[in-house]
Amino acid sequence: MLLFYETDCPGCESVLRDLCGFYATLKGIGIRVVSIASDEDEHTFSSRAASLPWATKLHDSRGFRSPDFEVYGVAFIPTLVLVNPDGRVAGSYCTLEETGLIRSLPALSPLPASGCGEAGRYPKTQNHGHSFIP
Repeated sequence: MLLFYETDCPGCESVLRDLCGFYATLKGIGIRVVSIASDEDEHTFSSRAASLPWATKLHDSRGFRSPDFEVYGVAFIPTLVLVNPDGRVAGSYCTLEETGLIRSLPALSPLPASGCGEAGRYPKTQNHGHSFIP
């Protein structure tokens, strides 16, 4: 799973909170998470990324102009991209719930509170606060 986000995006924080809450379960069923932040400031990225539980946390200040954003057709943040083991894109989503991964885990619904650093600093949004970075 690839997560494209920006630290100061409220909708992204909502997805980060949800992903952190389910990370151990997702990891347990073989889902690897790679996050790619489009923060302009390295310090902002570093301080936030330090609290995320997965190992691969990338940063590219070019945002939507970066090769990763372009290759995966990312036009809005947050965007979750599911990639099959063979490297093919299975789908792009705005929320963890939309991926369908947690539907098979009814005992864990609703989304658990996270232990993910500052992920709770923004309230959950209904419209997911998508941001476009030109």
